[in-house]
Amino acid sequence: MKQFRNLNKEELPTGIECGVTYKTDNLTLTINPSAYLNYLLNTFISLGGTTQHVSLSHLNECIESDTDVVINCSGIHAGTLGCVEDPEVYPARGQTVIVQLPQEYVNWAFFRHCAGSSNTWSDNMTYVIPRENGVVVLGGTFAQNIFKYKLNSNFSSTDVDDNIAEAIIQRCLATRPDLLPPG
Repeated sequence: MKQFRNLNKEELPTGIECGVTYKTDNLTLTINPSAYLNYLLNTFISLGGTTQHVSLSHLNECIESDTDVVINCSGIHAGTLGCVEDPEVYPARGQTVIVQLPQEYVNWAFFRHCAGSSNTWSDNMTYVIPRENGVVVLGGTFAQNIFKYKLNSNFSSTDVDDNIAEAIIQRCLATRPDLLPPG
């Protein structure tokens, strides 16, 4: 990546703890997690791997005598899955906003914890992460131990909350008013 560098403290907007800048020239490395995970799964299957989606109470239930490898993708259920039982695993609800901006316009990224400490996660974080083709991720939220986030009885943890989306946009603009190109 051309001219990549960490921003100095005096170059950062107020409240921002770290940031980077770089020259794009369409040479920026980005990873779209959803696309990358699909690529990994498809590669695994094309090489002869198989997948099974099952409900288990203990990891040993999926191990057979001829099994070479078990890949545990239990996610939030790792906290209660026998043989794993990781008390540090908990559900979280996050929300981001995806916008389309000219790639040559966004040649920087930043992240800010909205809580006072850089060592703790906050329900509200502010970040801008450019991806490929002018896609920019604005963030975000991180609500711990949320299975069902409810504003009303019909709101589930996967629904978009328009109020949160607007708050994310406003936090990003307050931190970086030049986020939107002129015009």
